[in-house]
Amino acid sequence: MPPKTRLWIAVVAVVGLVLIGVGFAVFVAPKGMGADAAVVKSDPQANVPVSVTLSADGRRLALEIDWDDELHQAPGTDRFTVRVMAGTQEIKHMQGTESRPDVDAFEMAFDEAKATLLLTAAQTGDAVVAITQQADADGDALHETNFATVLRIPSPKSDAAGADAPLPPTMSMVVVGNFRAAATTTPPTTDCSSTNIGPGSDLSGCDLYGASLSSAYLSNANLSNANLSNANLTGAYLTGANLTGANLTGANLTDAQLSYADLSYANLTGADLFLADFSGALLTGVNLTGTLP
Repeated sequence: MPPKTRLWIAVVAVVGLVLIGVGFAVFVAPKGMGADAAVVKSDPQANVPVSVTLSADGRRLALEIDWDDELHQAPGTDRFTVRVMAGTQEIKHMQGTESRPDVDAFEMAFDEAKATLLLTAAQTGDAVVAITQQADADGDALHETNFATVLRIPSPKSDAAGADAPLPPTMSMVVVGNFRAAATTTPPTTDCSSTNIGPGSDLSGCDLYGASLSSAYLSNANLSNANLSNANLTGAYLTGANLTGANLTGANLTDAQLSYADLSYANLTGADLFLADFSGALLTGVNLTGTLP
C-alpha cells in the first residue's frame, strides 16, 4: 500500500475516534443544572453525606447520597428514605429496603405546581431534603440505629436578595398587609447529621425537620428543643423521652408510643396523634392547637 494511502487511512481513523468520543460525551454526560442552580452539601463528617442541586426553574433536583456502609453491612433490616418537603407539603417521598449503592446519585423531576411550591419554600428557608438510613438489628420492627441528614435548599434564583432572601432555618415569615417581617418560631437548632439517633441519644436542639423516623426506637432520648416539625414519627417508640420545648408542628405521630415522655411546653400544632399513647406523659403547657386525634 502506498505511503500516502496509509497516511490517509490513519487520519480518517483518528478523526473517526475523535468524533465517536465527542458523540459519547454529548449523549452520556448529564446536562448542566444551570448557573443559577442552588447547590448545598452536608457536613462531610455526616453519617450519610448528601449533596443536593436544585435547578433554577425548580423542575429538577439532583441528589448524591453516600449511604453509610458500616450500617448497611451490619446484620438486620435496613431502610433508606429520601423526603423532599416544601414547608408542610411533601413534594416527594422515596423509601426502600433493598440494597443501595455506596454512592447513590440520581435526579427527581417535578411538575410546574410542585416546582413552584419548592421555589417559594426555598425563599423562606422551608425547602428541605431529609435523608434517613435506619437499621433494625433484632427483627422487632423497631429501628435502633437511625442516621438523618437534613438540608435546607436555598433559593436558586441569582437575584434573590433583600426581602426575597432566604431566612435562617429558625425563622418564618409574618405578613401584615404589605409588610413582611421575620419572627422566631423555634429555638436555634443544631446539625445532628453525625449523631446516632437511638435509645438514650442526646439530640437536644437537633434539626430533624421533615425527617422520616417511623418505627424509630428512641426510648429515653433527649429531644428537648429539637425541631421535629413535619417529621414522620409513625410508630416511633418515644417512651420516657425528653421532648420539652420540642417543635412537633405538623408531625405525624400516628401510633407513636409516648408513655411517660416529657412534652412540657412542646408545640404539637397540627400534629397527627391518631392512636398515639400518651399514658403517664407530662403535658404541662403543651400546645395541641389543631391536632388530629
